[in-house]
Amino acid sequence: MGEFLEFTAIPFQAEENYSDIITAYLSEYPFDVFDTENGTLKAYGIASKFPDSLVAEIMELVTPFVAETPSTRLIPKENWNELWETHYFEPIEVDNRVRVRALFQTPKPGMEMDLIVQPKMSFGTGHHSTTQLVISLMLQNDADFAGATVLDMGAGTGILAIVAEKLGAENIDAIDIEEWAAENIDENAQLNNCQHIHSFHGDADSLKNNEQTFNVILANIHKQVLLADAEKYLEKLTANGSIYLSGFYLDDLKDIEDKYSKLGCKLMTHRTKLDWCAAHFLKTV
Repeated sequence: MGEFLEFTAIPFQAEENYSDIITAYLSEYPFDVFDTENGTLKAYGIASKFPDSLVAEIMELVTPFVAETPSTRLIPKENWNELWETHYFEPIEVDNRVRVRALFQTPKPGMEMDLIVQPKMSFGTGHHSTTQLVISLMLQNDADFAGATVLDMGAGTGILAIVAEKLGAENIDAIDIEEWAAENIDENAQLNNCQHIHSFHGDADSLKNNEQTFNVILANIHKQVLLADAEKYLEKLTANGSIYLSGFYLDDLKDIEDKYSKLGCKLMTHRTKLDWCAAHFLKTV
């Protein structure tokens, strides 16, 4: 722990969908950030989660879809901010209401929310389509958050928790499986003058020790986690509460809907971007 793995692949240019195919394969592994620029696909994850045997497995899996052998490199913890600031961190805007920027960038007049994110080793700067999709659904259903108790699972930098507070949530528990995320969430909450965000290190099992119930749950994680932990989430969601899910592709929406509908949830709406999907469910029982 303390380093990131950067996985770089150059898809065959003759097949435009090869980049999507590779991303779909990589999303089944513990990568957290994907970036495509000038035809080159880069994926990032915590290095300790990628033993040599797993890297070899991934290499073999994507070989039919790449123009040359993929490369990997380790990025030290202390270089993570520099990497984002130099190469990846351009401000992003969602629905002309929310702008997410780095501390060193200037605000843009006229935005409803001007949010600052310092990523450190956590993921969730708003650049991934899934984060933007969840924010968009939150804005569409902003009444859900007025005076609400909110759970943000897999909170990363805390960006969704911050949006929840700006929309009026009065208590937000932000939980992430990575140890350093809690500190990063606290720092970003302070940067955005948030007073109601409480950060925790843990996973869905840690909810057993939390007596709080929630009006809203946010979970932008991987499909398999959303399916495996559905019961644990919904035990903590109040009747008629909303749960916003993302981290999966549109093709996976049926599996997600089947699982959550069996547990008493109704799909209210969903949004897509670059084949990624976010969905809003209402707990009806």
